[in-house]
Amino acid sequence: MTDKNINTEREATDDLRAEIASVLGKIMGIAAFNPTNSKDQLKNVEAQIHNALETHRKKTFSAQMDLTR
Repeated sequence: MTDKNINTEREATDDLRAEIASVLGKIMGIAAFNPTNSKDQLKNVEAQIHNALETHRKKTFSAQMDLTR
C-alpha cells in the first residue's frame, strides 16, 4: 500500500471512531435525561451509525481501489 492509501484509510477510521464516540454520548444522554422520547431518538442514532459505517466503507473501498489503478 502506498502512504496515500494508508493515510486515507487511517483518516476514515479516525472519522468513524469520532462518530461512534459522538453516538455513544448521545445514547448515554438519551438514557439518562430523556427516556420518554428514547425510541424516536434512538432511531436517529441508529441512522447516524449506519451513515458513519457507510461513509467509512466508501472511503476505505476508494483507497483500496486506487491501488489497483
